[in-house]
Amino acid sequence: MKLKLKMKVNWQLVYLFFMLMPYLKPYNITLIPSVDAIFKVWKIVATFFIIFRFLKKRHILHVESVYLFIFCAVWGVSLIINEGPIVEYGNNILSILGMVLLFEVGYKNSIFKKNITCLIYNIGAVYQVLNLITVIQGYPFGAYGIRLNDNANFLGGDNYSAFILIALAGIMFFYDDCYVGKIRRRTWCFSLLGLASLVIPFAFTGIVSYTLLLLMVVFHKYPIVKKFFKWKYIFAVCLIVILAVSYFHLDEFLVKMLNSMNKAGFNGRSLIWPMTITAIMKKPILGYGGLTEEQAGTWLIAGANHAHNFILQYPFSVGVIGTFFIILYFVKILKGSMQLSNQSCRVLLMCLSAFMICSFFDFYIGLIYFYLLLEMIWIHKME
Repeated sequence: MKLKLKMKVNWQLVYLFFMLMPYLKPYNITLIPSVDAIFKVWKIVATFFIIFRFLKKRHILHVESVYLFIFCAVWGVSLIINEGPIVEYGNNILSILGMVLLFEVGYKNSIFKKNITCLIYNIGAVYQVLNLITVIQGYPFGAYGIRLNDNANFLGGDNYSAFILIALAGIMFFYDDCYVGKIRRRTWCFSLLGLASLVIPFAFTGIVSYTLLLLMVVFHKYPIVKKFFKWKYIFAVCLIVILAVSYFHLDEFLVKMLNSMNKAGFNGRSLIWPMTITAIMKKPILGYGGLTEEQAGTWLIAGANHAHNFILQYPFSVGVIGTFFIILYFVKILKGSMQLSNQSCRVLLMCLSAFMICSFFDFYIGLIYFYLLLEMIWIHKME
């Protein structure tokens, strides 16, 4: 008696994996040169293929994507003019553009929306497990004995990995809420693994932001949660605190509070933020693009290479022009999404709120997961 096993392959899911995965390359890959080289080639091939499909179908870019493309163009010009780290940030720009075109090609297709959300769910589950393993063992895979900065793990340093974990956990919760109809126990287990990888090294800001995300998901059907944790309110509070720290020495109180928890105060942000504001005034039109190690060493912003705050980072990097277009992108993406507050998209909006809270003390302008989260909101609000 012969048994015939039939396995149904979801070819669109396979296609999306090969198109999206090189843009979501974890930090750990960069420590393995041979694998990193494969990912670099993979990204170039995937990007050209996505562009080919986009042109073949004769798509017209949505205005949201146009704003983001202009922002990227301004960013690129600023990098060239200021002789910044063009290779590093150019790679970020390529990832953003390629991913946006991928979403442009499939935004009308409900199967595409479900499959790409499912794919990110599975990537997130794997990343959370691998990240925790490297946190426990104390070093990334293949990096034993290598001296690394910022408690590096599978996804990167403590602060950097927090952003990725928040975005992935939010999309995983969204998949369950939207396509399964309930938050499954496995999703809670994976999300708690992500939290553990922040608790062990005590990444304070990441712990607070990630925990708030979990609490918002638990109580996401309560009206007070939907009203209180809105990105508009968070943005306003962050702006007030920046000014209070920069000019009214609020940091002195916060330093005492953080010291009581064995945290190293504000880690220089009380210097970085006012110096960033001063630097922005010197180059208000196009900003600085990004700082190389040598440029950061000139003490432009207290020795840091970025502003450590999402509100300050954009005008610092791309000036008034780039910031104008990225604001238009944000507004256009989020416009109408609030009307879906009683639908599954609310989970993504809560995830964005948690991401912004984490971005108050640190922010990486080229982090692909931020734009991935925004694109997920965009395609699902159009249903």
